[in-house]
Amino acid sequence: MTKMMDWIGGYYSICPRFGIIRAAEYFENITGIDLKPAALEFLKKEWEFVHTSEYVGKYGAHSVKSRVAAALDTTMKVEGKIPPWLKKVPIPWFCGHFMGKSFAALLDKLEDSTHPMNVLLWTTKSLVQPLGKQDEWLLFRDAATKSKLLKKWSDDGKYVSELRIGKIDVSGGSPDDYRHLMKPVYT
Repeated sequence: MTKMMDWIGGYYSICPRFGIIRAAEYFENITGIDLKPAALEFLKKEWEFVHTSEYVGKYGAHSVKSRVAAALDTTMKVEGKIPPWLKKVPIPWFCGHFMGKSFAALLDKLEDSTHPMNVLLWTTKSLVQPLGKQDEWLLFRDAATKSKLLKKWSDDGKYVSELRIGKIDVSGGSPDDYRHLMKPVYT
């Protein structure tokens, strides 16, 4: 099973293994140093999959802990080289669906630790909100007409980032309510 999961994780972008392999390849292209063996060893021995309800709110929204952690995004900054396609240094976004939860878990781990730790918080999702070739607004609106629960979730949802104000409201909104947060990414 482990060999199969290793293989799958190398090809699907949602898997941590995929991101770690791609990051190691990126750094090797820049430095000439092959970090892949060390990165995969780190993934095997140090990586932690945290899954507890104290970080997840109703329908994946913020919990109290993730909302507090995400509020720190107003103090974050990116240092060092950035890929040329970004054009300017982005401000990280600790959204409720992804990074707020992870950052809350990391803060708890650091707070509970009795010894110094070297930590890495992987935040690629928080730098780019991708906009693909398909019209996501039409697709989502169509799906919401078929699901009352999805429509209610969308219409009742509220933005929580002071840095990035945006919302999807299929009843009274439009793509202009959130597309300013997205970056076209075509592959």
